[in-house]
Amino acid sequence: MLTPFLFDPTSTKSVEEQVDYNDRLNAEKPHRTRNMSAFLDDEEIDLFQAGFDSLPVEEKPIAIWRSCFEVITRALVFDEDFSPEAAAEFITSGCGSERDMLPCIREKISVSSQAPIQIMLETASDLYYTLTKKIFVISMELHQLDYRSIFPQRVCAHNSALVLKRLKDPQYTPSAEERKTYFQENKEQSFAIINSMSIWEIADLVPLESMQVLQNAGRYSLLKQVYTDDTPTNALTTKAGAVKSELRGKVL
Repeated sequence: MLTPFLFDPTSTKSVEEQVDYNDRLNAEKPHRTRNMSAFLDDEEIDLFQAGFDSLPVEEKPIAIWRSCFEVITRALVFDEDFSPEAAAEFITSGCGSERDMLPCIREKISVSSQAPIQIMLETASDLYYTLTKKIFVISMELHQLDYRSIFPQRVCAHNSALVLKRLKDPQYTPSAEERKTYFQENKEQSFAIINSMSIWEIADLVPLESMQVLQNAGRYSLLKQVYTDDTPTNALTTKAGAVKSELRGKVL
């Protein structure tokens, strides 16, 4: 099963390797080929067979590919809620063009003893399996990039200019204006790190887990105020201090 909730961002495995590993873990519900006959009615199957039999040999692979294309499009529209136009782009980008696909379809026709409709459905099913896996892998790669944009692995996890100032002068402390600029230009990274620090402090100061939940929620709300775009420079110190005094006034 292709599930997005089993990924370890610290793993040395590639996203595709993790997809394969997680799929093996779900032995009872692995990612399987799709039954593509569900997207054709009996009349369409009869029309395909009759039309295929009447075609010249050189046109039969084209007929199979175009039918595969239509069936896969229907499956993407139904399963993924894609528009037909988007589905067509996914197929062309993920599977290849008609020109790309015809050689392998010609080979299938030449070596298979199955009915043409079965060749078409099996080909469509195999392509759909491969395409949906590619789509899922790329989706998770984008999630990984999103994750790292918020939680970077860089050692310089703050504004590099301010880090350099403190590297040169260990007594250096950012001004309220510098801090405001950093907060507003690096909201995601800064908020996540400071919120994490806050959670650690609450875990240390508040003995009851039920109270930790309440205090974390209160601090989260106060932190959000610090990161609003319209926060005046002279209010940053007051609000940041309120985050700490709010906790200490209640639990100490």
